[in-house]
Amino acid sequence: MAQLGLSTELVWRCVSRTQETIHERLEKFRGDKPLPELKNKIVVFIDDGLASGFTMLTAVKSVEKQKPEKIIVAVPTASRSAAELVAPNVDKLICLNVRWGPIFAVADAYQEWYDLSDEEVMEFLGKVHGFKQ
Repeated sequence: MAQLGLSTELVWRCVSRTQETIHERLEKFRGDKPLPELKNKIVVFIDDGLASGFTMLTAVKSVEKQKPEKIIVAVPTASRSAAELVAPNVDKLICLNVRWGPIFAVADAYQEWYDLSDEEVMEFLGKVHGFKQ
């Protein structure tokens, strides 16, 4: 934090904002639907790639308490450090393109890459799962 000139107050403000965003997205994407029961189930996390790996690690840790049978992470690309961070915490990490360079961005592995908007996510969920806004 000191090296980047970040104060504790600034970091906690960012954490608070991120938590608010998570709660808003949960409400938007799940509504009043309960979280699924994961005990003795195989949980597969899929993402467009792992840059630092910390977001995926947080997701993995959030379901461990429910005692799934297996946790699998499947991504097309990841930095070496992210793969090394996540792999020991899951039953299987599937990654087809591990990059070793000092600088890594998920977008670098794609010819065309962009963040999906919340509306695009809702549209996809509606088509696949019949979710409605």
